[in-house]
Amino acid sequence: MIGGFNWHHQGIELANHGHFVAAEVCFRKAHPEPEALYNLANCLRRMCRYEEAEEIARRSLAIHPGAQETTALIGCLRLDQGDAEGACELLAKTTHLGGFNRFCYSLALLHAGRFEEGFREYDGRLTANNMPLPMWNGEDLTGKTLCITAEQGFGDTIMYSRFVQDLPFKHFFLTPNALIRLIPNALSSNIEFSADYMVPLMSLPARLGLKELPPWKPYICPPVRYSIPRAPDTTLAVGVVWRSKAGGLMRKPEEIRHGEQKSVPLELILPLATIPGIKLFSLQQDGNEDMGRLGAGPVMDNLGFRMMDFADLAGFMTASAGEGRGGGLDVILTVDTAPAHLAGAMGMPTIVMLNKAGSWQYGSGDTSPWYPYPDFRLVRQTQAGNWKPVIDKVRETLTEMAQR
Repeated sequence: MIGGFNWHHQGIELANHGHFVAAEVCFRKAHPEPEALYNLANCLRRMCRYEEAEEIARRSLAIHPGAQETTALIGCLRLDQGDAEGACELLAKTTHLGGFNRFCYSLALLHAGRFEEGFREYDGRLTANNMPLPMWNGEDLTGKTLCITAEQGFGDTIMYSRFVQDLPFKHFFLTPNALIRLIPNALSSNIEFSADYMVPLMSLPARLGLKELPPWKPYICPPVRYSIPRAPDTTLAVGVVWRSKAGGLMRKPEEIRHGEQKSVPLELILPLATIPGIKLFSLQQDGNEDMGRLGAGPVMDNLGFRMMDFADLAGFMTASAGEGRGGGLDVILTVDTAPAHLAGAMGMPTIVMLNKAGSWQYGSGDTSPWYPYPDFRLVRQTQAGNWKPVIDKVRETLTEMAQR
């Protein structure tokens, strides 16, 4: 960020636009090739123009009906638009291609709530076994030790850690350092260890033979609990996370864009502070820049800069009152990112703002099958990129909660 201008973001936009222009030139030729149509549909998908992308992809498939990669693309576009069953029907035809196609099929199955099939097909993400120990495939572990390794994002690790806690055999769980204090019996992934088998965390449900999600209960307890100052006239204290950060330090452009699609501009959230009785608290660890740019200090207390890891975040989410004034945080308002899973894992009252494509973790309805308690609510975009109706619904919900 230089002088308020995000050159990295602009670079991604120009790259997307360049690919789109190149594909559109091919498309406008007198006899467009199916490959050109396929490329154009892919570009439109990257630009979140899902309906146009599907129309172009179907034109490509009409010219070349046997193109299974195009069938897979249309299946992914169906999922982008919330049609999980339609996505399953299309992607099932491409699973023999293996790899990424099988993985996409698993996401559609999980999105549709078909957990037994989804857990099984989720192994499609594993392209090679580079583990130093034998992969555990469900063998009897009597007298053996299993090493479970965290994978993918922090939110995925928090969500799937529920499957680790009641295992009836000897095991240990290697996690990133940011989660060590949070997850019971977790060990650093940098330590030396000895075990008989290893398994990636998100393959655990399939190895355990789970056919559905087990009954829900809170499965993470904050190891620390902080206090926050709360004014006497505050009837609803709202902890806010507005930005998603997809991928790690070496993020690909599509991962960055995916995170941006899930993020809500802070400009749209700050007016919620005008609801009578509402007080906003930032739980965004990297939110100083946004808050400073908008001068948000008077309407939003910044707790994020005081956090070192997810244990601290959990401690602030479940904060008690500072100086004997009222309660702690009453509700968490967040986008689709790791803090949403943390709030759900602790059973906190939570509102999750979802973009149009959504994520398979949240299903297709108003509640998540992974966090099916009444105070975990979902508010979805109906039009890609348009957060205003989402914020309007959030305002309505918070107003009702404040009045209660």
